[in-house]
Amino acid sequence: MKLHIVLFSLLVVMLAGCTAATTTENLAGARLLIENNDFASAQSMCDEVRNAVESDDSNVEVEDLCELAILYMQLADHTDRDDNVEYARQAYMHSLECDSAGAIDYYSRLGVDEMAQVVLLSSIVRSTTAVPEIDEQGDTLLVVPDDDSYMIP
Repeated sequence: MKLHIVLFSLLVVMLAGCTAATTTENLAGARLLIENNDFASAQSMCDEVRNAVESDDSNVEVEDLCELAILYMQLADHTDRDDNVEYARQAYMHSLECDSAGAIDYYSRLGVDEMAQVVLLSSIVRSTTAVPEIDEQGDTLLVVPDDDSYMIP
């Protein structure tokens, strides 16, 4: 059985390296790797997707950004890399900026375990997001929004 998991993991990683693989396929492969506890390979795939999105996000679907946020939160639970939560936060915010209705719809359809990660992630975003505001003297202040714009119902 372990041989099948190793062979499957290698196949997924090889497919991720092909130029024909789409972002959605790479994220599906990363999800399978996480389910099979191959966190190092899943990390590599998520990092490749993140780099591709950062270099050209014109073809990225909001569902892919949502999925990337969830996968990074799952990786944060299972790896020692501190940057996974930050990458999850960035993908989460990007998904809401691209298509807030689509992102909220995606996040609201998640299962219980993943919904807990989204609630945690939205709390992190809310506590770390400051909005510039100018006071009467023209000084810039940083104010945390008091609305729920980054919260998932």
